[in-house]
Amino acid sequence: MIKKYNQWLSERKFADSYEKRKFVELTPADIEEWSDELVDLVQTAYKQIGGAGEEFESGEKLRKSDITFWIASDIDADPDIDAAAGGKPTKNGIKMTVLGQDGTNPAKREAMTKLTALMRTNGYYAELDPGLATKMGVSYIKDENVIKKVIGDKHQFTMNPDGSYERKIQGLGKTKTKVLVGMPNV
Repeated sequence: MIKKYNQWLSERKFADSYEKRKFVELTPADIEEWSDELVDLVQTAYKQIGGAGEEFESGEKLRKSDITFWIASDIDADPDIDAAAGGKPTKNGIKMTVLGQDGTNPAKREAMTKLTALMRTNGYYAELDPGLATKMGVSYIKDENVIKKVIGDKHQFTMNPDGSYERKIQGLGKTKTKVLVGMPNV
């Protein structure tokens, strides 16, 4: 839908509500309002690696997804979100599942720095590619029993000698090598 000039002028900008250069947790109303922008940020972040999951095809799909925890930050002169991260509340805490950024190097750095900080915070965790975990400088959980408790019995996985594991990723239909990082509540 093409917006009219007066609609564009009257839209609330992220910087109208939140302080610049600070990550904030988005409210359900914020997620509703900025879902299209969040989708754009995620699509930008994942286009180099083949794209994001189907829940990021549109703002409508994002609003219906189980990714209900979002943090976002505006780090530059324009009033829009530049970096974001999303996740799902689980019995073990918040499972961070997605990053978004506007394609600029500062936004990429900001998103990764925030995700790294969250992985060192009680109650936050993620399943990552082993190379990304190494790049972030976060150690991963190698205890198979803890991994089983956190990712659940419905996810079949096969452990590797280095503590990583192979599992089929829902929605992608592909088997990927993953590591569990962070500080889940177990």
